[in-house]
Amino acid sequence: MTYARSRLWLGITGVGTWTLLAALGIWQQWQAPVVSGSRVADLLVLAALYVVIQAPFDWLGGHYLPGKFGRGQTSFAGWAKGVAVQGLCWVAASSVLWWAGGAWGDAGAATAMLLVMLTLVMGQGLLARAVGSVRTVSEEANTELVAVGDPAFVGGWVGLGPTRRLLMPLTWPAEWRTVQRARRGGVIENGARAAGLAVAAAFNLAGLLVSLAWTPGAGFSSPDAYLRLVFGFTLWSFAGLLLLPSVSRPAVFAADRLAGARSIAWKAVARGLDQQQDDEPARSPWVERIFHPVPSLTARLRGGGRGAGAWQAARLALYLSWSVPGLLSRSVHCNVGRPDVWVLFPGD
Repeated sequence: MTYARSRLWLGITGVGTWTLLAALGIWQQWQAPVVSGSRVADLLVLAALYVVIQAPFDWLGGHYLPGKFGRGQTSFAGWAKGVAVQGLCWVAASSVLWWAGGAWGDAGAATAMLLVMLTLVMGQGLLARAVGSVRTVSEEANTELVAVGDPAFVGGWVGLGPTRRLLMPLTWPAEWRTVQRARRGGVIENGARAAGLAVAAAFNLAGLLVSLAWTPGAGFSSPDAYLRLVFGFTLWSFAGLLLLPSVSRPAVFAADRLAGARSIAWKAVARGLDQQQDDEPARSPWVERIFHPVPSLTARLRGGGRGAGAWQAARLALYLSWSVPGLLSRSVHCNVGRPDVWVLFPGD
């Protein structure tokens, strides 16, 4: 089995495990472990339980599989730092959501979630550095060249408006950086990045409201009620894994078309990035349709898609799900066990 297919099966298993646990938790009305009268302490216990259950998948994705296939492995220290920072973010976001929902109901929770997601977008660059090994080495205009350990890291846009920055690996050849500046400038110009953020945020906000309305016992009255909200939102996130890639893929094709129209030699760069990530240039149509928001190299070279699409909508939704939190954000095949790409996911 190839590295790419091994990671795919690991992602399927990890996502399936959390989805099954969420469904069982709702069905069986599992109770949250309560250790004190402190909301923060209760959330810390839930975060610790998540880490324990997720740890075997992280070990397989960050250590075992990369070692077996001669790829870079995640150190224990790097993993522990990423887990700690993400856990603290989850506790902080959940505290805000729980407090707002308890004080002002669903409308308060929705408002709080929007503010938390905005904070996550504005702070994406800082969190990428805090969670992973990302470190800015030099700056060029609105671009930051960063040192990072995981070769699957491809950077991307962080922030909004005047604070928006483009992160790219320092190790990329100059030609790659030129091509990616053109392509990623294109997703700003054609609105694909804005659409990706809007789709991701709207999908998560809808997930919060649907989970509050339809998940039995979900709410903000107790740790048990909040746990059921998390379970309901996790099921919603699973639906997003199936639905959102279909709006993400057209943005990749659109960026490729724009680069081609500007006579940018993007095809060689696409081949190089494919080799650095999973080295899977071709996939069966059903595997791509269900599991991959970034089209295969073969599909991209052939061309396709219509419109500007919503760039990285599927993976932005997973990152922004830290606001509840959703339990699938680092269980998918592309980032399980790899803290360098928990905040800025692998992409085109």
